Amino acid sequence: MKKAAVILAACCALSMTSGVAAFAKPLLVDEFGGILPDEVRSLTGGQVHPEGKGKAWKAVSPGDHIRYALPADNGALKEGTIELAVKAGESAGKASEAVCVFEAPSKKGLLSLYFIRRFNVTGKEESVLWVEANPEGASPVGDYVSLGRLVPPGETIHLAILWNRATPSVSGFYAGGRKLSAYSYRKSPLKPVPEAATDSVAGMISSAASFRVGSDDRGTHLLASSSVTRVAIHDKSLSPSEMDGAISTIKSVTDDSFKVAGISGKLVGGDKVNVELVAGAGGKSSFDMGIVKGIPLS
Repeated sequence: MKKAAVILAACCALSMTSGVAAFAKPLLVDEFGGILPDEVRSLTGGQVHPEGKGKAWKAVSPGDHIRYALPADNGALKEGTIELAVKAGESAGKASEAVCVFEAPSKKGLLSLYFIRRFNVTGKEESVLWVEANPEGASPVGDYVSLGRLVPPGETIHLAILWNRATPSVSGFYAGGRKLSAYSYRKSPLKPVPEAATDSVAGMISSAASFRVGSDDRGTHLLASSSVTRVAIHDKSLSPSEMDGAISTIKSVTDDSFKVAGISGKLVGGDKVNVELVAGAGGKSSFDMGIVKGIPLS
C-alpha cells in the first residue's frame, strides 16, 4: 500500500487556476536596495540597514524622513493605494511613531498615521494606527484604527492606505488585505466610526502632493524603534487579495479521484488524479494524499 500510494502521488497531474487577473505593476517600489531619482524619493537622514534578506530604513535624529512624490495628476486619478511594510520595533511600546503623512503642496500634513504598538483599549492592550486628520478637533475618520491584536516585536505588518473617489466605501486602512475598523477615542463606550466616514479619506489623500515616512510634518514622532522595509505606490485601488501580505482566500478545491476510481471505489498505483484549487493569485499551495504530504500545486 505504501508503494502504491507513492506511485499514485508521483503520477498526479496537478493544476491551479487563479480567480484574480494579473496584477497591475505599481508606479514605484522601494525596498532600499537601490538609488531612486530625487524627484521621486528624497531621503533626509535616517539609516538604511540590513533586515533579513533585504534592507530597511529607520529614523535616527529629529526631522529624519523619506518623502515620496505622488503623481502630479493625483487628484485627477481619483484612486490609488500606498503600501508600507513596517517591522515592529523591539522597544516600541506606547510611544507613537510616524508611519505615513500625506502632505499638501505646502508640505503641511493632511492625514497622518502613527503606529502605537501598545495601546490600552478599554482594559485590553492592542496595536493601533493613531489618526490625525484635523489637529484642531475631532478627526472625521476616527482617532485610531485598530489592528485587532497586540503585534509582537519583530513582526512585519503589511499596511495599505487606499482611496477611491468613485467607490468611496473601499477607501480606508488595511493590514494584510483586511480592512481595519476606525474608532473615536472621545466616545465611551468605544464604538466603530460609521463606515461612511472613511469616504473622506479619498478626498483628503487625492489632494496630496507627496507623503513622508519616518517623522511627521513637525519632524517629531520618529520611526526609530520600528523600521520600514518596503514602500509601494499604485495608481489604482487594489483589491484585498492584491495587497502585500494578504492572506489568500481559497474559493474552491476539486479533484476527480472518485471518477478515476470508478465503480470499485479504489485508487491503485499508476492512476492519474487531477486536483484544482481556485484562489487569489500570487500564493503557494499544496495538498496531502494518504501518507504523502505537501504535494505542491503549481
